[in-house]
Amino acid sequence: MKLQRSAAAIGLITLLGANAGQVAMASQWTSAVTPTGVQESNTTGDSSGVLEVYVTTSQTVINPAGCAATDAYITVDPVIASATYAGLLSALAIGASVKFYVSGTQCAENRPMILSFQVN
Repeated sequence: MKLQRSAAAIGLITLLGANAGQVAMASQWTSAVTPTGVQESNTTGDSSGVLEVYVTTSQTVINPAGCAATDAYITVDPVIASATYAGLLSALAIGASVKFYVSGTQCAENRPMILSFQVN
């Protein structure tokens, strides 16, 4: 019985130690950034797919979730994807800056995920 408890405790300590470097931060707003490109794509190429919106900026990408790719922000949320695409195209066209509310726990396509945005 003591051996089982010791093994379980060692396993828990190993698990906690292995994940210590992967702790995500809280979701956060970026500072005002200037979009340099906006692209949309459909995950399947037909009406059954999910609209993805990628946006690149001239500033360093804020990455609170520790996503693998930091070349762009992305949203795949069907509730905000169309509005995000339209708003970011407008911001790009008039040279406006934007702020993104970026997930601290989720990545999409290995990129920081936009939860909300604001055109300044």
